[in-house]
Amino acid sequence: MKGALIGFTLGLILAVLAGSWVWLEMRANVGFFIPAATFLCPAFCLWRRKTFTYSVFLKGQVALLIVLLLIYNFDMGALCAVPAYLFREGFHGNGLTPATAGLVVCSIYLGGNLLWIFNRKQ
Repeated sequence: MKGALIGFTLGLILAVLAGSWVWLEMRANVGFFIPAATFLCPAFCLWRRKTFTYSVFLKGQVALLIVLLLIYNFDMGALCAVPAYLFREGFHGNGLTPATAGLVVCSIYLGGNLLWIFNRKQ
């Protein structure tokens, strides 16, 4: 599960960066970075027999926040909408409303942080 959370964060960072490149966003589903990294990162952890620490997860979240703030110029509307849009696009959740997709992304991060904090068996 730890690898999946790290992968989700990494995929969201990559999707935001790729989405800022208009040429690529018009030609590809940049949201696909999210599920790809979410599934590949745990596989990499199993293959390398490595686990991640909570500090790596926190650093990834801070990096995601910095990338969002720098690319979208501190626009709170964009900060709330872009991760939800990329999540919907990546997981092909066309039936989800943007508010529901945003709630899912927030609950993934909130639940991930809570599980990681309360499950300190490393």
